[in-house]
Amino acid sequence: MIIVIDSVLSQLAPQAIGARWARLSRQLVTSIATREGATAVILDRGGTPPHDGAVTYPFPSYRFIEAAADSGLLQKFCDFVQADVFVSSGLTTPLLVPTVQLVLAAIDPAAADQASPRLEVERRLACAYSSATLCDSAATMKALARGRDLDGFARPEVVNIAWDSPSESETIERFCDAAVARIRQAREQAMQPNDRTFREKWRQLREMLAAVDVT
Repeated sequence: MIIVIDSVLSQLAPQAIGARWARLSRQLVTSIATREGATAVILDRGGTPPHDGAVTYPFPSYRFIEAAADSGLLQKFCDFVQADVFVSSGLTTPLLVPTVQLVLAAIDPAAADQASPRLEVERRLACAYSSATLCDSAATMKALARGRDLDGFARPEVVNIAWDSPSESETIERFCDAAVARIRQAREQAMQPNDRTFREKWRQLREMLAAVDVT
């Protein structure tokens, strides 16, 4: 199994949140290898630290005004590496590959390279059309609650991470174990007719949006 991990949070998030993502994604790579015997592929959009045991590819920076086109580019990359599942941090998805979102604290739009009022919309869309969404706290899940009006939205789950505490490593490992379970589930469901229909609907939406400038 090949799992693509988009490290977009390393590009967009404030330094403290980016550092948390780095610790989480490193453990995720380890959990993917030890629990699934799978290969992790990291997309480096800028600022991504080294990940032992993963293959890293440079990838274009994320721009909110080109979010729909970004989905198409991600799909082409996933086709290139023959990805089974895509993992992101609550913002990006390819067109057809089943996706699991791992959502940390909210991104501060002012810290992003291309701050945009579409941040909230893109996050809601990404979670709405993903196979599963895991949040690091109840507060993070609450911030996503407004997206539940979207058709197909999978209710987020909470696996608490005790950031910057003595139990941080233990709780990150628990979070990543849960993520690997959702990754496995997403892959198993991918061949079911209703799942294919679900993702085809997303593809049509993104291709429609990519045909125009969305600001």
